[in-house]
Parts: sequence; structure tokens; C-alpha cells
Amino acid sequence: ANIALYNKYADDDPIVLGTGILTGTLVPGGSLGVITAKSPRTGKVCHAPFNLYCGTELKYTGFDYVVIKGNAEKPVYLWIHDELADIKDATDLWGKDAWSTTDTLRVNLGEDLIQVLTIGEKGEKCSDLAQVILNYWSTGDRWGFGSVFGKKKLKGIAMRGMGIFDLADENGFLE
Repeated sequence: ANIALYNKYADDDPIVLGTGILTGTLVPGGSLGVITAKSPRTGKVCHAPFNLYCGTELKYTGFDYVVIKGNAEKPVYLWIHDELADIKDATDLWGKDAWSTTDTLRVNLGEDLIQVLTIGEKGEKCSDLAQVILNYWSTGDRWGFGSVFGKKKLKGIAMRGMGIFDLADENGFLE
């Protein structure tokens, strides 16, 4: 579905975040999310995984997919929570590394469990080697998606979901 959304909005050079039907469950790999965008390194549409709690957190926000289009005039971050997506000013975050950005967002938004996809200085400067960072660690981004964030002036994406994932037959699923 990520690629279908990418193709639908291809003229806007989108970044697509997506989860799967089993994201948020106890199956192996059930925490996975995927970033889809055009790689500045290859010129082709590529996919990079993000995991730990981040894919699950996106699902629990009430969103299965997020499409980010266009470019901001000044640095921004996307705050996704409780079925809402807010674009917030990130001027004070611009110039910070991924660790400081993650810490600052968690303090400012009042929650230590917020999951953050962010870029550092190289992403802000649109280096084709810049990757998207998940909290304090690298993601599966080998395609330079940090540069794509930087071109959009998107410092990061903060996610915190308080929703739950309902299964029609929980016991059957667990068996």
C-alpha cells in the first residue's frame, strides 16, 4: 500500500509512512513500519524499515499510513497522536543532533514513550548520505531519506498513540 500511496501523490515527491495489518500485534515483526520515498542516492523509489516500538506507536495513533507532501517554508516537525496530526514549528530544533531532538521533543510534549523519527545536521544540509534516525539509533534507511526530510524542512516525526488494536478473535489469534 505504501507504493500505491506514493504513486498517487508522486508529483508531490511524498514521504509515505506505513504499517501492516499485523503491526501492533504479538507476531514476530509486529512492530514494523516502512518509510517509502524517492532516494536521492539512486533516483528510485525505495523502502526503509523502522521498528522497535515506532511502527506499533504509529498504528496506535489511529493511523495506518501517513503521506507527507510539499515543503515547509521553515523547519517543522509532525506530531502524530490520538488520531490527530499537527504540524509544529521546529526552528528551535534545527541544528540539533538526533539525540538532542528526541530528548527535547519528549520533554516538550511531556511523554518519555514518544517515538521519534528525526534527522541530524547532515539531513538538514540535504546530504545524500543522511539517514532517518529512530529515537537514538539508526533505522534501515540506506537510501538517504534524511536528505528528503531536510529538503522538506521536516526535522522529524513524533508519535504517541493511546489507541488499542482490536482483534476479532483474540484467543484464536494467540493460538
